[in-house]
Amino acid sequence: HEMIVIALLIPLLLFSYFGYWTGRGMGGFYTSKPMIISHRGVTERFPENTIEAYKDSVKKGFDAIEIDVLASKDSVVYCSHNHELERETKYQGYIHQIKSSKIDEMETGKYSHPDNQKPIPRLTDILVELPYNIRLNIEIKFSSPFDFSTISILRKEILKNKIKQPILISSFNPFIVFYTRWFIPNVKTGYLVESAS
Repeated sequence: HEMIVIALLIPLLLFSYFGYWTGRGMGGFYTSKPMIISHRGVTERFPENTIEAYKDSVKKGFDAIEIDVLASKDSVVYCSHNHELERETKYQGYIHQIKSSKIDEMETGKYSHPDNQKPIPRLTDILVELPYNIRLNIEIKFSSPFDFSTISILRKEILKNKIKQPILISSFNPFIVFYTRWFIPNVKTGYLVESAS
């Protein structure tokens, strides 16, 4: 049985490589070329990836916002760039190993905005705060190459039509991009790469 699965998987992967890794109709997403996207929100006054930073982006006229997301231990999606709490908060540990009831009590911005720390927001909370015309580049963070926890939760929200804003799903993890292309029809995707220089 194992050989049959491998024999079927190889052509599927080849087809995916040639057919599914090409750009998927980005014309409807961009408002201009180039389009200026607010990276993690406007962070002049507020910590990154907070409701306040996102809303400030809207006030300053941005058409799109890049949002970093990852899931808690009990499958709640939060806006945060880092799994490690000590990088942005006074707490220790990893978001994906902590339940949402604890994360909801935490504030971020310990180092960037020590006098103006803000709660770590749930993705569902920021979606209701942002206008529906604001485009969202939702970057999926991951704890390992095959960590599909966040994207699988997000998939359910998308398929239930709970996200009203135009979205682009992006990640530095090609497996997450692959998953998105296969299991979330019609969603625009972006594979992120980092320059060595």
